[in-house]
Amino acid sequence: MRQKTAPTATLKQAHHPEFNAWVNALHRCHNPAHYSFPDYGGRGISVCDEWRRAETGFETFLDDMGPRPSPDHSIERLDNDAGYEPNNCIWADRKVQSNNRRKQRDYQMEFGLGFGPRKSPIIEYQGRIQTMHKWAMEIGLKGSTLRQRLRRGMTVEQAFTATTEELKKPRRLNVLKQITIR
Repeated sequence: MRQKTAPTATLKQAHHPEFNAWVNALHRCHNPAHYSFPDYGGRGISVCDEWRRAETGFETFLDDMGPRPSPDHSIERLDNDAGYEPNNCIWADRKVQSNNRRKQRDYQMEFGLGFGPRKSPIIEYQGRIQTMHKWAMEIGLKGSTLRQRLRRGMTVEQAFTATTEELKKPRRLNVLKQITIR
């Protein structure tokens, strides 16, 4: 007998953001017609049996997960290769989630080791590897500033350590020399 995965919600449940997170996880993992199924159910990711029970699944999910801390939080799996279950799920904001995604491709990039979450390049610096977004936050730069420096041909060391003042004056002089007609 086939187990029901998305029971009809009561009116109270339907207005819970947690209920929507639960239903969406069920569909991603167990509904082959869902647009995200290939990335979840198609990879063998599933929702645990306790959370899939038609009568008590949502209540069990809510007991295990607790309420969502804020509207910015959504369900996050700590291990992206494991399923939705109490010891693998937390409520996380977008910044946390963007650094916990599987790699889409493993290929060299002009200034990184490939792409991480949201197309953020993976960069090695001082023996550590992390996404450009994480590096930018750690060194106190905007991600767009760091990306632009690397695209302009700076080494990772130069891009991470150069101050804005060091970069402004010499660059403008060089550009003026290049476009001046003698």
